Amino acid sequence: MLGAMLLALLILPLYPLHRWSNAVPMDNSTMRRIIGLQGGCTLAFCLVLNLCTTAKRHEVFMATSLYMVVLSLFIRKVKVSFSGAAI
Repeated sequence: MLGAMLLALLILPLYPLHRWSNAVPMDNSTMRRIIGLQGGCTLAFCLVLNLCTTAKRHEVFMATSLYMVVLSLFIRKVKVSFSGAAI
């Protein structure tokens, strides 16, 4: 049960993150959706670890940090354009 929940939290956000990060006009609403999805999934991951395991606080923190890194890898190549200049 725990494994299925954690696997779902790892796989399910990948499609929207991939789709939104490849959006041609990257605007503020798209970035808000991406950040909101990452934050919500990270919070859910942390809650699942806290409630369903006997992991210590520092172990939950480390696992949640690594989970956030995995989600962030899917949007790292996004070029955000403000005022015509690519950043």
